[in-house]
Amino acid sequence: MDPEAAFLQQLQASGDANYLQSGPSAQPTQMDDDDDEEDYDPSALIPESSYRSGDNATPYNPSAIQASQTSPTVDTPAQSSTAASAHPPTQLYSRPTTATPNGQLESLRVSSKQPRTVGGFIVDDEDDEDDNSFQKPSGAGANGLSGVARSTSTPQRSVSKTPNNNASSNVQISNDAQDQGVSDSVSNGASNALSAATIPAPKLSKQDSEEKAHQISAPAESSDPVPTIPSMSLPKARLPNDRVGILEDRIAEDPRGDLDAWLSLINEYRNRDKIEDARAVYDRFFEVFPTAAEQWVAYAQMELDNGNLSHAEKIFTRSLLNVPDVELWSTYLGYIRRRNPLMTDTTGKARQTVSQVYDFVLNTIGIDKDSGQIWQEYVEFIRTGPGQAGGTGWQDQQKMDLLRKAYQRAVCVPTEVVTKLWKEYDAFERSVNKTTGTKFIQERSAAYVTARGANIALSNITKGLKRTTLPTLPPRPGFDGEAEYLEQVEIWKRWINWEKDDPLVLKEEDANAYKDRIVHVYKQALMALRFWPEMWYDAAEFCFQNGREPKGEEFLSQGIAANPESSLLAFWQAERCELAPAESDAQRARAVRVPYDKLLDTLYALHDKTKAREAQAVTRLKQASADDKAFSPPAKDNDDDDFSKAQSELIAREEARRLQIAAVQKGYEAELLDLQKLISSAWIGLMRASRRIIGKGDPKDSTGAGGLRATFLEARKRGRILSDVYVASAHLEWQCYNDATALKLFDRGIRLFKTDEYFALEYLKYLVATNDGLNLRAVFETSVNQLTSAKLIHKTKPLFKFFHDYESRFGELSQIRKLEKRMADLFPEDPQLMTFTERFSTENFNPIAYRINISPATQSRPKLPSTVVNSIEGVQQSPKPLPTQLARSPKRPLPSDESDSEQPRKFARGESPLKGAAGRRQQQQKRNQQRLDNIAENGGRYQQPPPSLPQQIMGILNIIPAARHYDSIVFAPERVIALLRSVDPSRARVDRGPAQVMGHMSQPLPPQMTPQMPPQMQQPMAYGQPNYGYSYPPR
Repeated sequence: MDPEAAFLQQLQASGDANYLQSGPSAQPTQMDDDDDEEDYDPSALIPESSYRSGDNATPYNPSAIQASQTSPTVDTPAQSSTAASAHPPTQLYSRPTTATPNGQLESLRVSSKQPRTVGGFIVDDEDDEDDNSFQKPSGAGANGLSGVARSTSTPQRSVSKTPNNNASSNVQISNDAQDQGVSDSVSNGASNALSAATIPAPKLSKQDSEEKAHQISAPAESSDPVPTIPSMSLPKARLPNDRVGILEDRIAEDPRGDLDAWLSLINEYRNRDKIEDARAVYDRFFEVFPTAAEQWVAYAQMELDNGNLSHAEKIFTRSLLNVPDVELWSTYLGYIRRRNPLMTDTTGKARQTVSQVYDFVLNTIGIDKDSGQIWQEYVEFIRTGPGQAGGTGWQDQQKMDLLRKAYQRAVCVPTEVVTKLWKEYDAFERSVNKTTGTKFIQERSAAYVTARGANIALSNITKGLKRTTLPTLPPRPGFDGEAEYLEQVEIWKRWINWEKDDPLVLKEEDANAYKDRIVHVYKQALMALRFWPEMWYDAAEFCFQNGREPKGEEFLSQGIAANPESSLLAFWQAERCELAPAESDAQRARAVRVPYDKLLDTLYALHDKTKAREAQAVTRLKQASADDKAFSPPAKDNDDDDFSKAQSELIAREEARRLQIAAVQKGYEAELLDLQKLISSAWIGLMRASRRIIGKGDPKDSTGAGGLRATFLEARKRGRILSDVYVASAHLEWQCYNDATALKLFDRGIRLFKTDEYFALEYLKYLVATNDGLNLRAVFETSVNQLTSAKLIHKTKPLFKFFHDYESRFGELSQIRKLEKRMADLFPEDPQLMTFTERFSTENFNPIAYRINISPATQSRPKLPSTVVNSIEGVQQSPKPLPTQLARSPKRPLPSDESDSEQPRKFARGESPLKGAAGRRQQQQKRNQQRLDNIAENGGRYQQPPPSLPQQIMGILNIIPAARHYDSIVFAPERVIALLRSVDPSRARVDRGPAQVMGHMSQPLPPQMTPQMPPQMQQPMAYGQPNYGYSYPPR
């Protein structure tokens, strides 16, 4: 059945002409057309819902809404008129759909400007605020457009109540609702449209339409075939020997990514001696890669080889100042010396020209780390000039000064030949005059040493760097080549940061030279990383911060030209335009729109190109599947087994092809979704900037200075936006102006993005912030029912979580229990205890999960590292070890206590420190044993050792036995210290024993500090097990 005929039949059956009253001219009388605050009503284009009418809020009726979402079939005219009388006309509007071979329904859209269509007619995309007049479509009759029944597809409400009278004769098939500025069935997912075909809509007169309408019956009785979408035609394949055409197709498909196609096409023309064609390709190539120095050199060399010197000069004029590449500038020097031969120079003009060019080249490229060869050539050029270094003539003196100046400049640049140049300079100065030469050498020696060290450091920093001038696009995250690309980026950043650290000590002495070096490195990096926007940003920001505004603007402009899809550079340039002085706010707003418009145009073009690629890929796979079916083997009676096997293989191939098509569609769907996110982010940024500059603005303004509302309406008209734009606009209206328009925007969006849980969640948050609990519950129930009916239960979880948190804070217990039961039914995998815990927990504390420390000794035992635990267990299970000081000692060990001998053969004495590796092993073993002893003595906890003592004291402490070997009474340390402090060392004599020394103390001990010794200590005290021969006086 023809869709337009069905639509006209419904027009004929309807006798109500009230639809025309819903246009802008029929607004209520209380609306003031001159008042922008009242005119701006983004929800006026949507039919009012049953749960909200104007300012009187009534709760949702989920059952009624769910019933209204059911898609009824097209009935007879009487039934259609009955349905039209029960619902507003705009609620019954639905874009006509058609079934594809896959059984999918796709909506119609106009191929040129993509307006929405209803029954073959274009529906105006203007809002109710626009007072545009309209006419009845031809063939509609005097009864208007009132009784419109629903189509067989999922109902989609009309965005505009103002129809257009122009019937579309070239209607494009697509199911991407965002292309028309709305999304009723597509929330935040990308479009799955695979092709873009056109179906001509016949232009019927009123009489023809009436006759055709009388012939239309119910869809079940109709025998008309359903129009299908023809597959997108693939480009005609080129012949294998058409190499140029194949390369041109590759370039047209991927101009920035297929670098091999560019180079192959250039070589193809050069091999065929088609110089003019090669020049044309070179010109196109340099529009995309203007800093590709290697190709500039190849281009210039081609012209020089063919004797086209004038073309070579043009090439140098176009490239030199923009491409600071050593090879390119060396080619230019060779060209200059070729045009000015020195052998036949009798007047000296050629040498003067070459000398000036050398100065120009070295001033531009002489600071490059690879410019050593040019410096050597320049020194040799001066050396071979007229005059004798060291002579007495004026020409000799001039040559000597020029040569000295060249050497002194060259030895200050960190190049690979800096050491060789320094040796030559030293020899030159000493050959001229040893006295003055030594003075000059000493003056430059510090700069040379710095340059030599910097060259070594720079060689280490740039190790692994690929200094290419043929940039490549950065691989996407997770794909091949990403790690290598990021490694090159890091090496360039290290080089730049090294230059910023001022290793040549130029920042204080010559600030301009310091900045020139950094800018030069940025230029070198950008030749290789042309498609890395962050590098452009860093280069421009450095120039802006160091007083080089023109160069910064140049970097920014070139970066946007190289990366027109970069949100970073576009947003940054827009902010700079916003901060720049302007004559008026309108002029500033228009200046801010320029980078945003470029970005949006690029993103929309990429979106279209991606959809075309998807269509081609799917069509190609479907064509391959059709070819398999066409060449399927015919049935034969005598080999049924072979036929069955072939049929099985064919079915398997078809299934594999179907899965492949699904995978391709899924990949493109994710890519299209990312592009829609970028587009939405750009519109949000533009809306915020417009609000800052203009404010609300005039929604009808089309000059680029309309403010927030005009920008939002423009975003809606261009389409392919996500719900983020509606959320951002609503928040701006609410937070900045406390305007009721925010509520209207949320009302509008909840109908557009029915399956977008993000928008529903933001709507709920807004209602909570505005303390609108009644509509909060209504919106929650409606959103959950819509997602559940669409079999998207997993998307309802964040809504349930948010609403459960709200009910836990402010709701009734009975409602909370009912809600938790619903959550348990929908999400059985979630433990109910977790849901109960979330009632009482906050972001910072969970009182239910917290474990109270009732018994610190039992519950708060520290957890030792596994290595320490294993060491302790090993010590406990191992036999008693030998004393630490005897471990690994070359001396005879001390007999154990269990020995049968009554007396040891020798007295144990302090071990002597070992030297070398044996000593280090012994010290390490001591430290390990001390650590274990520390842990055992402190109840399994390790305490940090005290700070180290001087080496002499540590040597004494190493000789003294460990404390565990003392099995007798231990003195109190504080009393021993007090005793030592009371001793007067000046009165002590070496030949006296301990008793005499104690008798010459400066003063007796205080009574309270006299040690109380037990009776057994009145005898001479033993030191450890043996006596060691020392005795102590009795107290």
